[in-house]
Amino acid sequence: MFCSFIVPIYNTEKYLKKCIDSLLNQDIDDYEIILINDASKDDSGKIASKYSSENERVIFIDKPNNTGLSGTRNIGIEKANGEYIFFVDSDDYISPNILSNLKDKLYKSEIDIAYFGYYYEENNKSDLLYTYKNYVGICDSDVFMKKELLKRNLSIPACMACYRTEFIKKNGLFFKEGILHEDVRWSPIVLHKSKKIITLRTPVYHYLIRTQSISHKSNRKKNGIDLIETAKFLASYSKNIINKKTRIYFENYVCMTYLKAVAVNNVLYYEPESVDRKFPIQYARVPIDIIRSIIFMISPRLYCYIYIGIKVKVLKSRM
Repeated sequence: MFCSFIVPIYNTEKYLKKCIDSLLNQDIDDYEIILINDASKDDSGKIASKYSSENERVIFIDKPNNTGLSGTRNIGIEKANGEYIFFVDSDDYISPNILSNLKDKLYKSEIDIAYFGYYYEENNKSDLLYTYKNYVGICDSDVFMKKELLKRNLSIPACMACYRTEFIKKNGLFFKEGILHEDVRWSPIVLHKSKKIITLRTPVYHYLIRTQSISHKSNRKKNGIDLIETAKFLASYSKNIINKKTRIYFENYVCMTYLKAVAVNNVLYYEPESVDRKFPIQYARVPIDIIRSIIFMISPRLYCYIYIGIKVKVLKSRM
């Protein structure tokens, strides 16, 4: 079997049919769809169950208790039988008839991760948000990671790639449960532990922006605290990176993650005692981030004020 689609479901009855139909609208049939209902309060479970009863490729798991996205994905990983895993959020969907093309490319070599382009969709308008124009093809994971970090960038959303199941299970790469923004912690570790990746120009995933999704809820305090703890975890993990240059830029990514966690989520208001003004400067390695870290060390409030001001100005310029 080529792949397993893992679809965690929680209160997405308005979007779920479109999601599942997109998974069924493919040009090969050697795959499975694992629908996991995380104790939804709407009719999502009924919808998923109906699809399972009508199609043998659809597996339905109904959880009695809500454990969140991480725990639900972990169940899917354990149950997956396909050679590759796709994570699909139940309010998103994928492009039609793309599996045969992906299968053809992935089966040529033991690829641990395949990164692909994706669309950003809001108010029924779909725009191509990202595609790998420069690195199309097979690449050593460390080389790719270094290049992405040099651009002060790293592919974080777990849904924007597919993963070799044996690689994930063998390395015990499960999601940390009980935290928000779990992908920020998971994705860099997965990339570092992989050996060979492929980047594809083909846009596959359609990411729907909606204000009621888990990642857009107004629990800013937990968002910020969880991201701070993630930054600390990644700082500790950076010691495992052997390549010196990769480690240096990974450490700078830690700095960026911490600064963004505090500024975007207003942690200084919700829990000021959790903010360590000296933490970012310890890991800043790029001149612009060294400057930002110095400002943060002098006055976290001033840094946050500047950050939000610049962000608002950029958003207005795009309108």
